[in-house]
Amino acid sequence: MVLFSQIVLVLLTLILPFIGTMAYCYIKDSGWKPVVYGILEMGTTLILLRLILPMIFINSDWFLNLLNNQLAFNFVYCLAFALILTLLNFIAFRFHLQSCFLASKGVVFGFEEGFIYEALFIGFVGLSSLLSSSAPDIDPSAIGGLWMALAEALSVLVFFAGFGYQMAKGVENKDYKWIALYALEVFALLWIGSCWSLWNLPRLVFIVLMLVLAGVTAWLLKDKIDWSLLFNQSETNEPQEDPDYLKELEEYEKKLQAKRKAQFEANKKQDSNPS
Repeated sequence: MVLFSQIVLVLLTLILPFIGTMAYCYIKDSGWKPVVYGILEMGTTLILLRLILPMIFINSDWFLNLLNNQLAFNFVYCLAFALILTLLNFIAFRFHLQSCFLASKGVVFGFEEGFIYEALFIGFVGLSSLLSSSAPDIDPSAIGGLWMALAEALSVLVFFAGFGYQMAKGVENKDYKWIALYALEVFALLWIGSCWSLWNLPRLVFIVLMLVLAGVTAWLLKDKIDWSLLFNQSETNEPQEDPDYLKELEEYEKKLQAKRKAQFEANKKQDSNPS
């Protein structure tokens, strides 16, 4: 059962997302762009915060004091992570992805960010455990932890796909409150996740909460884009119109037609009764 759980974990967190990514890049014209930029932005953020900046500040007293206060460190780390990732994503969408922009590409972009994040911290750890010579000696009681890790990884994929859509629409419509909301959501996800155990709260409750929120995210996302565009080869598809905008446009057309009709009737009446 332990071996089966490890195989499922690796399959769903590494192999299937990788196959889907390769299929998208192969089928979709310029499909590599949201994939590469999504991977690049998340990778750059992680390298900056986990390697470069700690090396720069490792001899600073304030940094050492911060490391000794886990709650404060988590807050600063998650805040810096959210701000840096938001800035890099804004630059990517604004200057590199705008010319071939679809809401579906925002979902792909975010999915790739989530894929890299969960793969580094969950997927590759599961693969290492699976290939380890000590894998058969794993305590069967750890099976629950493997399935919770899988649930967490899948939730991260859904969350970041939704985050990518928000960033895409925010940049496309120049509605910067969505970009601010993106930063807030990334911060909340990382901060709550990193502090949950420090608060001595049950991990199972956290996993259930993540699954519920991921389900809500997927439900809100399902009608936002035309999913058939994900694997259409052509890049000539126009961005999907906002349903609210289409409704407002339809109402405007009706009012305009009624105004023209009223003007026509008034002119007709005036012509039939010359002074």
